[in-house]
Amino acid sequence: MNRISQLCGIALVALALSSCVPGVQQGVAGTLAENVLTLDQLVQGTFAPGDQGLQDALPAAAGDTTFADTYRLDGTAGQAITISVIADVAVYLALLDPSGQPIAGAGTQGNTTSPTLQVTLPVAGTYTVIVNSFFGQPGSYTRLSAPPPGRFMNKAPHTRIRGAPGAA
Repeated sequence: MNRISQLCGIALVALALSSCVPGVQQGVAGTLAENVLTLDQLVQGTFAPGDQGLQDALPAAAGDTTFADTYRLDGTAGQAITISVIADVAVYLALLDPSGQPIAGAGTQGNTTSPTLQVTLPVAGTYTVIVNSFFGQPGSYTRLSAPPPGRFMNKAPHTRIRGAPGAA
């Protein structure tokens, strides 16, 4: 059974964003969604032993211990956002609404290293973005971004956060 079937059967598949606020801060090891993703921010991260598992970030993925990084993203109702990632391993990108329910997902077949989510946020609140190493392989992502509407990440200055989310 593919990942989309597994997650959709239990909840929905997650992740997307199309207008974010600049800036990502490094989180605290062992906690979920302590990293903040803002519009016009570029983030880099790694997947490595000791990272949280997808099951920790998405309860519907019980038993899935593949590496996952999480980010908080504040949004408003009706806000159109795009979130994209470029990695050196197959990745799954998901967006959870403020109540923790998946509302969008990309890379659900495990066949891409550069999934993109485009979503219009249904309500105001703090959303969770999940970047998951689909097959549980160690690796890295060199670009997790959420550009403001009408702006492309390669045409604007960006803040780069290096290192694994949650690293001390």
